Amino acid sequence: MRKGITLIITLILSLVALIVIASLFYLISSNTYISGSYKNYTNSEEVAKGISNYLFRLMDTGDFCKYTSCNLPNSPINLGNFSQIDNFSINATLLSRVLENPASPSLSPQIYAVEVKVVNKKNPSDKTIVDFVYRIH
Repeated sequence: MRKGITLIITLILSLVALIVIASLFYLISSNTYISGSYKNYTNSEEVAKGISNYLFRLMDTGDFCKYTSCNLPNSPINLGNFSQIDNFSINATLLSRVLENPASPSLSPQIYAVEVKVVNKKNPSDKTIVDFVYRIH
């Protein structure tokens, strides 16, 4: 009789230990997936920030309108070699451009609204969209 009870208790404790170990493996694997997704997002976010800084520089030097039609809303921006970086596909769009003093466009402060989209080619669900507004004096 005692051997039977000991066997049942041993089986129950083994089952509990197995459940605990399986739960730990599940938590470890799900945390690895989450941290990997975060890493992919931060990489695409850094690429989007870099492209945004490149566009800021073009706007500051006055070369920006050479890469897009500044007078039309929702105009794609030609990024040239920067449209593909590593595993990322990049698209930029000029949403709008506003001249604060249309009477003298060359001296007028300008406001640009731009959208930058970065998509991971290996995993298209990993993407970053950065919208910004930039004013040039």
